[in-house]
Amino acid sequence: RAGVEVAPLAMGAAAAEVLLTGSVQPIDSKVSEVRPLARGRVTQVSAKLGDRVQTGQVLAVFDNIEAGELASQHSTAQAELQRLRVQQANAQRQAERSRSLVSIGAVPAKDAENAEAEVKAIAESVRAQEAAVAGIASRLTRFGVQPGADPGNATASIRAPFSGVVVKLNVAPGAVIDPTMPLFSIADLSSVYVEAQVFEKDLGRIRTGHPTQVRFEAYPGET
Repeated sequence: RAGVEVAPLAMGAAAAEVLLTGSVQPIDSKVSEVRPLARGRVTQVSAKLGDRVQTGQVLAVFDNIEAGELASQHSTAQAELQRLRVQQANAQRQAERSRSLVSIGAVPAKDAENAEAEVKAIAESVRAQEAAVAGIASRLTRFGVQPGADPGNATASIRAPFSGVVVKLNVAPGAVIDPTMPLFSIADLSSVYVEAQVFEKDLGRIRTGHPTQVRFEAYPGET
C-alpha cells in the first residue's frame, strides 16, 4: 500500500549524473590580439563587442603618424629620383657628343672616358634611389597607405586577421595608439571548449568517453 516494491538483489546498470558548473572557452590558438602597426590617433571604430567579423574586415581607422612621415619621405625621394634621371639623361647626351668628337679627333679620348664614367656613376645613384623609393613605398603599403598619398591625410585601417567574433574591445575614437597596445581580440568560435569544474570527491566518477549533456542559461530548455 505504501508503494514499496520488493525484488531479489541482482546486478544491473544504474544511471548516475555528476552535475557540474562550467563555462564555454575559446581555443587559445584561435584567439588573436589585433594591434596597430604604427602610432596614430583613432578616427573611427567600426566593430563592436560581440560583432561577427570576416577576414580583412575594417575594425578601425586611424591617422597614421608614421605613415604621414613616410609619405613625406616618399615625396622627397621621388623628387630626388626625378632629378637624378634628368641628370642621367644630360650625362648620356654629353657622353654621346664626346664619343662623336673623339671619332673626328676634335677632343682627346680622355674626355670621352670621363663622360662615360660620369654616366655610370649617375646610373648607380639612380638605382640606389629607386631602391630607396621602393623601400619606402613597401613600408607605406604595409601600413595600408598608397604610395603618393597626401602626407597630411595618411589614414590606415586596422583589419580582422581572420573570421570570428570580437571578444574584447579596448579602443574608442580619439584614442592615441601605438604598436604595443592590443585594440581588439578576435576569437574563432567555430570550435570551442566547454570547461567544467569538478570537485575532488567526483573525480573518480569521471571517465574519458562518458556521455555529457550541456545546458546553457542563454538557451533555456535546450540540451
